[in-house]
Amino acid sequence: MSNTISFDSIPQVLSEVLKNTNTIIDMLSSKVTDKSEISKILDLENTLSYLREKGYKISKSTLYKNTADNTIPHIKLGNKLCFDTLELDEWIKKKTLQSNKEVNNSNILTIK
Repeated sequence: MSNTISFDSIPQVLSEVLKNTNTIIDMLSSKVTDKSEISKILDLENTLSYLREKGYKISKSTLYKNTADNTIPHIKLGNKLCFDTLELDEWIKKKTLQSNKEVNNSNILTIK
């Protein structure tokens, strides 16, 4: 395959470039429309709302305690607490699995 482009090959080369460009655009568009993979950074108040929407009711004081104990993923920018939605989703999933495991363990009967 030659890297030389002649006047006669311009239509074919342009056709190939457009085809590749459209393929790249399609790939990028599909990534952007999958909103589950897009991370958002939230402040404290929006994090409380986000967690409540996800079914994890938490008070402001508990959220502060969890950040102080490093038991919830967070970022501190200066004196402002910020939270990444994808990390929060993972945290909720782990808390739910942990809670379910504890319930299952407490339901095990020991027979003597």
